[in-house]
Amino acid sequence: MSGLPARILGLKDRGILAPGMKADLVVLTPEKVRNNATWQEPLLRPDGFDAVIVNGAIALEQGRPQGRHGKMLRRPGSASAQ
Repeated sequence: MSGLPARILGLKDRGILAPGMKADLVVLTPEKVRNNATWQEPLLRPDGFDAVIVNGAIALEQGRPQGRHGKMLRRPGSASAQ
Protein backbone atom coordinates (compact mmCIF):
# COMPACT_ATOMS: atom_id res chain seq x y z
CA MET A 1 0.00 0.00 0.00
CA SER A 2 1.38 3.40 -0.87
CA GLY A 3 1.05 6.69 0.98
CA LEU A 4 -2.10 8.01 -0.71
CA PRO A 5 -4.31 4.91 -0.17
CA ALA A 6 -3.04 4.66 3.42
CA ARG A 7 -4.01 8.30 4.08
CA ILE A 8 -7.42 7.83 2.45
CA LEU A 9 -8.06 4.80 4.70
CA GLY A 10 -6.83 6.65 7.79
CA LEU A 11 -3.89 4.28 8.37
CA LYS A 12 -1.44 6.78 9.86
CA ASP A 13 1.44 4.34 10.50
CA ARG A 14 1.57 2.89 6.96
CA GLY A 15 2.22 3.82 3.37
CA ILE A 16 5.78 5.15 3.48
CA LEU A 17 9.21 3.81 4.43
CA ALA A 18 10.36 5.83 7.43
CA PRO A 19 11.50 5.20 11.01
CA GLY A 20 8.60 4.20 13.27
CA MET A 21 6.32 3.26 10.38
CA LYS A 22 5.06 -0.27 9.66
CA ALA A 23 6.09 -1.58 6.27
CA ASP A 24 5.59 -4.67 4.16
CA LEU A 25 8.21 -5.16 1.45
CA VAL A 26 8.44 -7.58 -1.47
CA VAL A 27 11.86 -8.30 -2.97
CA LEU A 28 11.53 -9.82 -6.42
CA THR A 29 13.33 -10.47 -9.68
CA PRO A 30 10.85 -9.21 -12.32
CA GLU A 31 12.11 -11.38 -15.17
CA LYS A 32 11.79 -14.49 -12.98
CA VAL A 33 8.26 -13.85 -11.63
CA ARG A 34 6.00 -16.65 -12.80
CA ASN A 35 2.67 -18.03 -11.66
CA ASN A 36 2.89 -21.82 -11.29
CA ALA A 37 -0.70 -22.45 -10.13
CA THR A 38 -3.07 -24.30 -12.43
CA TRP A 39 -6.72 -25.32 -12.24
CA GLN A 40 -5.57 -28.80 -11.24
CA GLU A 41 -3.00 -27.53 -8.71
CA PRO A 42 -4.15 -24.08 -7.52
CA LEU A 43 -1.85 -23.96 -4.46
CA LEU A 44 1.48 -24.12 -6.31
CA ARG A 45 3.66 -21.16 -5.25
CA PRO A 46 4.92 -18.61 -7.76
CA ASP A 47 8.59 -18.17 -8.70
CA GLY A 48 10.68 -15.01 -8.64
CA PHE A 49 9.89 -13.68 -5.17
CA ASP A 50 13.12 -13.56 -3.18
CA ALA A 51 11.71 -12.25 0.10
CA VAL A 52 8.60 -10.82 1.73
CA ILE A 53 9.03 -8.74 4.88
CA VAL A 54 5.96 -7.96 6.99
CA ASN A 55 6.40 -5.26 9.65
CA GLY A 56 10.10 -6.06 9.84
CA ALA A 57 9.66 -9.84 10.12
CA ILE A 58 10.74 -12.10 7.26
CA ALA A 59 7.64 -13.96 6.05
CA LEU A 60 9.16 -15.50 2.91
CA GLU A 61 12.81 -16.15 2.16
CA GLN A 62 14.20 -17.87 -0.95
CA GLY A 63 10.66 -18.92 -1.89
CA ARG A 64 9.97 -20.62 1.46
CA PRO A 65 7.45 -19.35 4.05
CA GLN A 66 9.00 -18.37 7.39
CA GLY A 67 5.90 -18.42 9.57
CA ARG A 68 2.74 -16.35 9.60
CA HIS A 69 2.99 -12.60 9.95
CA GLY A 70 0.66 -9.63 9.67
CA LYS A 71 -3.08 -9.22 10.02
CA MET A 72 -6.03 -7.88 8.04
CA LEU A 73 -6.30 -4.09 8.17
CA ARG A 74 -9.56 -2.25 8.60
CA ARG A 75 -10.34 1.43 8.42
CA PRO A 76 -10.10 2.97 11.93
CA GLY A 77 -13.55 3.56 13.39
CA SER A 78 -15.34 1.14 11.05
CA ALA A 79 -17.99 -1.13 12.55
CA SER A 80 -15.83 -4.20 11.96
CA ALA A 81 -12.56 -2.68 13.22
CA GLN A 82 -10.93 -4.44 16.14
